[in-house]
Amino acid sequence: GEEFSLHGQTKRLKKLFQEWGVPPWLRERIPLIYFNDKLAAVVGYAMSDLFFTKECSDAWIFVDCFTEQYTID
Repeated sequence: GEEFSLHGQTKRLKKLFQEWGVPPWLRERIPLIYFNDKLAAVVGYAMSDLFFTKECSDAWIFVDCFTEQYTID
């Protein structure tokens, strides 16, 4: 199963969905964001410790790159 780093721990995504109370039939509909083949974020729930930063300038780089690729004109 997919693993996700959160709050200093690595857990299986299935376990996190259970902890968050996400019903099994909705889990496949939640967008997952990958960066260089690593799970970076579970949209609406959490961002991986591997990609989290308190430095705003670094965080905006990730968001800007993502929105530039998927912006619809």
